[in-house]
Amino acid sequence: MSHPLATLRKSSALDQPADVMGDNFEGDILLSEEQIAHMKKRTGMYLPTFIWTDSVVPYQIVSSDFTFEQTTAIQNAMRTIEQHTCIRFVPATTSTVDYIQISAGTGCSSFVGRVRGAQTLRLQPSAVGTGCFTHGTIIHELIHALGFYHMQSATERDQYVDILWENITPGRESNFQAYGTDRIINYGVAYDYDSIMHYNTHAFSANGQPTILPKVPNVTIGQREAMSPGDIQRIWNIRDCLSPVSFKQKYTGTAMMEDGTLQLTVIYINRHVPNYGMDADPFLEGLWEHTTSPSTKKGM
Repeated sequence: MSHPLATLRKSSALDQPADVMGDNFEGDILLSEEQIAHMKKRTGMYLPTFIWTDSVVPYQIVSSDFTFEQTTAIQNAMRTIEQHTCIRFVPATTSTVDYIQISAGTGCSSFVGRVRGAQTLRLQPSAVGTGCFTHGTIIHELIHALGFYHMQSATERDQYVDILWENITPGRESNFQAYGTDRIINYGVAYDYDSIMHYNTHAFSANGQPTILPKVPNVTIGQREAMSPGDIQRIWNIRDCLSPVSFKQKYTGTAMMEDGTLQLTVIYINRHVPNYGMDADPFLEGLWEHTTSPSTKKGM
């Protein structure tokens, strides 16, 4: 019996994001020797993930592999993540031990989290805006490198999507496995259909029919345009950074006016913004709103 929502048009490989067309684990995930060893020793999957220290992620772009435009596209994707989160990408130096090395290769792929040493993030060269060089696909791979797996691997995914196993390319079934909370962590954020880390409906389809469908009608999955609010919140939560959603700090002060009155100003920092630390000047670095009370006579 066919799935009630499986009346979507057939899909071809040309419809798929570049990151779900590879031959790696789940299409675009590279595994370290330690992770492979765990796979061999255990039933199911155990994928230890290490987080980057202090939210700082050193990187090296192999400049000889890419054009100026491609290098700029990579840097723009990094800037987008920085603009919305506490993550900072910094160029690796000769003394840097752990860093992401972004190089050319077949397809788009990345390790998940920090795996020690120079870890590969591959982007197959193409015109900017196509293949591995769409803005969203580069962000997708960078988020893997920050420590995140695909959304549909989450423990609770069967509450939100149906997997149509009969439509999956033989040998690719493991790409659709869900894992326990000891292996996949969503950092306190609900399952997110709109995540940039979610497969689309036809990922690894053998026959052009859907392989994964939301339980809720008229929901789109698999977008590669931008990070969703849930993606952003998960990145904040992974390092216990100040939340861009819930953080709201009030500052008050007075100013002497030319006519001898005092004016009370209340400033609200609405969210934590890039480069805003505990010792930073919120007036200079925060996105803020202010309200001013009626003036009062000095000494009143």
